[in-house]
Amino acid sequence: MNQKLERITYISRTQTYAVLMVALGHCTPANNDPSITSSGWIWFTSNFISSFDMPLFMFFSGFLFGLSSEKKELHYSSFMQQRAIKMLIPFFVLGTIGYFLKLGLSQFAVRPVSFSWDSFLDGFLIPWHNPVIYLWFLPTLFIIYGILFFMKYLPKNAVIRWVLAPLIIINVLQPGANIYWLNINFVIKYMVYFALGFAFYGIRNRFQFLNNIPFLIVAFILFVLLNLLPAREALNNFLTDKAGDFILAVFGILVSLSLGHLLARPSFNFLKIYDGLYFCSYLLSWFIITGAKLGYQRLWYGQVVTVILIIIGVLTIPLLAKKYITQSWAKTILGLS
Repeated sequence: MNQKLERITYISRTQTYAVLMVALGHCTPANNDPSITSSGWIWFTSNFISSFDMPLFMFFSGFLFGLSSEKKELHYSSFMQQRAIKMLIPFFVLGTIGYFLKLGLSQFAVRPVSFSWDSFLDGFLIPWHNPVIYLWFLPTLFIIYGILFFMKYLPKNAVIRWVLAPLIIINVLQPGANIYWLNINFVIKYMVYFALGFAFYGIRNRFQFLNNIPFLIVAFILFVLLNLLPAREALNNFLTDKAGDFILAVFGILVSLSLGHLLARPSFNFLKIYDGLYFCSYLLSWFIITGAKLGYQRLWYGQVVTVILIIIGVLTIPLLAKKYITQSWAKTILGLS
């Protein structure tokens, strides 16, 4: 396998794994009610997965931006126009569909809505309030692209020294953490992971040790141990909560990339059908997960059935969309273009 193909494959396989982690991370009943789910499952979804899932998505975006910057000439205005089509159109269309679906099913919703133009617009101006809450990352990532586009003009060492290092400090201090308008608080929080992915792309050949099963096993065990409550509290007390979160997120990203190398081996070629579908899978995941949870509430099947239905949905519905959706406008909305 040549280096270019291997690079794309292990990132694609890590993306497939990441979508499953996000889906599983939302498989816990509202408010982590211990009466209807186990404390172990709550830890797995609310502590383990959430420690790295969205940082990993931002890392992918930075990595792929590095790839695009190297392979083709990018101009700010045309690039941001393409990003707007790819990200903001799905945000507004799927957010609107989700709003009216939730309006009709408010009696079953954890966050019910009642129609007003204020509540409708609020979900777009403050993306964390959007009925399809998973879409918050789209405008966040769009703004990050706009801010960090200049990295493509910098040498590798300059990105690490003059961009990544200051963003680590910003991530730990998180000034503006209470600025929710347009998700500025999340822009401040997640820029560092985008820059990390971009920087990683430039020095990826130094990380050959990730393609090593003993490293994966040891790193995974350490990552699990660090996520256990006593170790996590000790880490946060030794540093700060935000610094501890950053270290765990980076550790989780490295473990995920190592797992991606494993999944890129010929034994896992059956996963190839999911290459390039992670964006579509994520966009549709709210609808899949919400549908399964609605069945959980109304049909009284158990938590295990809910998890199985969500996994099946995340693995099959994007494949069906890829096969049967042919109109270009629909592909844009579903992240298939």
